[in-house]
Amino acid sequence: MPPLLASRHTGRVIVTQPRRVAARAAARRLAQLDGSALGTRVGFTVRGERSVGPQTRVEFVTAGVLLRRMLDDPGLDGVDAVIIDEGHERAIETDLLIGLLGEVRQLRDDLTLVAMSATLDADRLATVIGTDDAPAPIVDHTVAAFPLTERWAPSPAPRMDERGVTWAFLDHVARTTASAAGELTRSDPTADVLVFVPGAREVSEIARRLREATDGFDVRELHGQIPRPSRMP
Repeated sequence: MPPLLASRHTGRVIVTQPRRVAARAAARRLAQLDGSALGTRVGFTVRGERSVGPQTRVEFVTAGVLLRRMLDDPGLDGVDAVIIDEGHERAIETDLLIGLLGEVRQLRDDLTLVAMSATLDADRLATVIGTDDAPAPIVDHTVAAFPLTERWAPSPAPRMDERGVTWAFLDHVARTTASAAGELTRSDPTADVLVFVPGAREVSEIARRLREATDGFDVRELHGQIPRPSRMP
């Protein structure tokens, strides 16, 4: 979608991502597909880091970055399109951004506004982006579905205390992950396991526990505080 809009507009295309690591990764991937150096035709801006230039056509940002930019430039001069990616991730910043962009569109009928998500309440958001009488068009795309098995594994220890997520709960998540991964890889040695936890501290602690408790698993951490790689793999 970003390259498509960039080919139809002369101004910049802004793409919001819910997290810094996603904005950086998406920009690097699109630059790689475009065959251009990061920061030229494709760039990104996150808190504390910026890689854009005068030739940048597609810029990936977090919702917070775009909100602060709109405080200084409410009309988004030079921007022809805004894509809100992962629109199902409801947050104050995202909701406020959608409201402000809706007001900008009332003043600028040349501004293209797109919301994307795999699990979005499309009908509801279409009326927010458009109006009740003239909702925004909805484009559906069917993708392959894969089987999902749910296993309930409640923790014997409290999940939270006055200091936040407890060490005992992190131990439980690590044990549950190791057990599930062991069962899965016995039937499919190429399988991967994805674990969601709320913050960088929790990610690092669970990763450390998995490295100590398992043998042969390649444990990778993914969060916004990971240093930027020196080069593309």
